[in-house]
Amino acid sequence: MLCHARVETKPLHETNRPLFQPWLKAGEIEGGVSLSSDKMGADGLNIYVRTAGERAWQLLAASWQEFPFHDRRPPASGRLERREYMAVGVFDAEEIGQSSPVVSAVWQSDRKIIS
Repeated sequence: MLCHARVETKPLHETNRPLFQPWLKAGEIEGGVSLSSDKMGADGLNIYVRTAGERAWQLLAASWQEFPFHDRRPPASGRLERREYMAVGVFDAEEIGQSSPVVSAVWQSDRKIIS
């Protein structure tokens, strides 16, 4: 007999907010990248993306609450493209803590390789 326990996430205490750091994992799905994470007590996560080599991050999803998140945007001009992703916690409509470590995915025409 299998038992599944539901884990309740406690509200994020104010003193822990500067230390909050989400995790992010990239995986392959048909036609895109699947990003997995957990809110870990935050209201949601802002998910950012950029093309490797660029300095500026673009907001891909604001205060995202349910995972996985799927990025199905095709690569620009069908050429080789490395995308980098990161997540930042959101609490009371403001970003908190530190960004997640950066994860990346390499796209080439109709196929992709996760790295």
